[in-house]
Amino acid sequence: MFSESEFEYILSEYKVIQNEKMKKHKIISVLLTITLTTILIFLYVMEFASTGPANILIPVYFGIAIFLSLIYISFSFGVGGTKAFYEFVVTKVIDKINFHMELDLVYSSNKKTQFPHNKKSGLFSRHCRSVTRMYIKGKTSEDTEFELFELSLVTSNGKNQQTHLNGIYIVLKNNTKIVQQIRTHGRPHLKGTNYSKDETDSEYRVYTKEDMFVSDSDETYLDLFSRVMRDTEKQKGYLSVIENETHFALQPFKLYKYRKLTLENINLVYDKVKWLIDLVDELKKIYE
Repeated sequence: MFSESEFEYILSEYKVIQNEKMKKHKIISVLLTITLTTILIFLYVMEFASTGPANILIPVYFGIAIFLSLIYISFSFGVGGTKAFYEFVVTKVIDKINFHMELDLVYSSNKKTQFPHNKKSGLFSRHCRSVTRMYIKGKTSEDTEFELFELSLVTSNGKNQQTHLNGIYIVLKNNTKIVQQIRTHGRPHLKGTNYSKDETDSEYRVYTKEDMFVSDSDETYLDLFSRVMRDTEKQKGYLSVIENETHFALQPFKLYKYRKLTLENINLVYDKVKWLIDLVDELKKIYE
């Protein structure tokens, strides 16, 4: 957890980085407003604009231009805060976790990747593209190798866009031998694998590869899934167990959702990341 003095240092640096990132957007918005205003004034004084309906529409266009500029300025404030948070604040959180838990986690923000894990797990459509806000890779204190993403997975047909996941995606290596999915919504998307839906008393959907025997230990995944969904009050959860790997996705889950960075908020972020690392170990222990 962060002390008051640690937080004050982080907050001061965070504000400097945030202001630097927003400076570019402010300059663009000012230049955009000046350019649009100049064009509209020019049109207004032209002879063809001095008579007819165009003379009435010029002030309307001017108002629209100012309105769009204000929207851009408001949006730039949010973008600047988000980038500064993931690039600086979360880095400090990971450093703190590494120190206290004696780990060696590697962190990066806005990781550009093809994200092959979704095709391997079959949790969502194979055509999803990813937008990654946070990426953590390393081993837990129990020596469990994992990758952790905070990202969005979306598909688009050119007209409409569908968000399949806006939250956390965990990948870990373990000694699993079954092929199974547990889901709150939807069906498996694993290419080349046929699943049958299990008859259970659970409120969640359980799919197992056809002709595959499920032992009592395999049902521990359902127990863990149920507990995580109940304790975290998440709306959607997706678990895919394939040979030697486990994939777990949760939404909604977003580290950055605070209008103002406070000591309480940064400690909440610390707790969230630590909880995710502990969840990795819980998933690993099922097959030990």
